[in-house]
Amino acid sequence: MKLIGRQLSRYLLVGLLNTAVGGSVIYAMHNGAGQGIILSNVVGYGFGLCVSYIGNRHWTFEVSKPGLFAPFLFLLLVLIAFCVNLGVTIGLVGVGVRYNVTQFFGLLSYSALVFLGSKFIVFGERKNAHAE
Repeated sequence: MKLIGRQLSRYLLVGLLNTAVGGSVIYAMHNGAGQGIILSNVVGYGFGLCVSYIGNRHWTFEVSKPGLFAPFLFLLLVLIAFCVNLGVTIGLVGVGVRYNVTQFFGLLSYSALVFLGSKFIVFGERKNAHAE
């Protein structure tokens, strides 16, 4: 149980860093460099995803040798989690829940799915650095 608590804490910290880096890139590109909203967001989210993958691989789950397809699995996991986030958010709005409340539950479902998918599928405990 201690390991999951430590991993969850680290996952949340990596998420904050990912958000700070991605957001900074978006604002720097759009406000500082005068780039369009779409390009700024694509590049910012790309940077954020890289921070998330690297941080979670090396620090959260301490994986020294991920599988060959780990980056692709991670991207697929994020895409699936994003779709679940949208489904939860849109579904709850559809039954009359206020958007700000639904977004919280969408974010919660996204975060939980990416954490669990990263832990058990993308990085898998079998490659844990402590086991080597």
